[in-house]
Amino acid sequence: MDLSSNNLIGEIPEEVINLHGIRFLNLSNNKLHGKISENISAMKILESLDVSMNQLTGVIPQSMATLTFLSYLNLSHNNFSGRIPSSTQLQSFSALSFIGNRDLCGLPLTPSCSGDDTPLEPIPNADDDQGGEDGGWIDMKWFYLSMPFGFVMGFWGVVGPLAFNKAWRYAFFMYLDDIKYKLFGGV
Repeated sequence: MDLSSNNLIGEIPEEVINLHGIRFLNLSNNKLHGKISENISAMKILESLDVSMNQLTGVIPQSMATLTFLSYLNLSHNNFSGRIPSSTQLQSFSALSFIGNRDLCGLPLTPSCSGDDTPLEPIPNADDDQGGEDGGWIDMKWFYLSMPFGFVMGFWGVVGPLAFNKAWRYAFFMYLDDIKYKLFGGV
């Protein structure tokens, strides 16, 4: 639904948010004000949302993070404030999707929010080889230690039979010659 540049005035009607089957919504370049409804998450199959160039205010609803099909987002040039909700979904968009909102902060924008300088999680102790609660560092050590073993097993699983079994080696090289003949016409 494209309602851009129509001189629409007022808040985004709740009826628009209740269009659960809509995939594309463009309300850009109007005179809309107010907030984006927290119920926007009901638009589960929304793929594109553009509300740029309006006078929308308030925070970006946390429920927008649940719009998993959203592949295009433009909230630029409004009056949004606060932190951009932390989610893989919203942080995957470029900063251009959020510019022009003077009081907006957080990733992917560069201005940090107040309180960003304090760590959210405890900093692991350098001599803590157990990796804390989840044992993450031990898991990573096993991962890196098992990589060479996996490579050797995979390599010798293919090359070993060719090196030690004359019939398999002969069949393999005949197969490669056949492919070369088909690709290059007997050259």
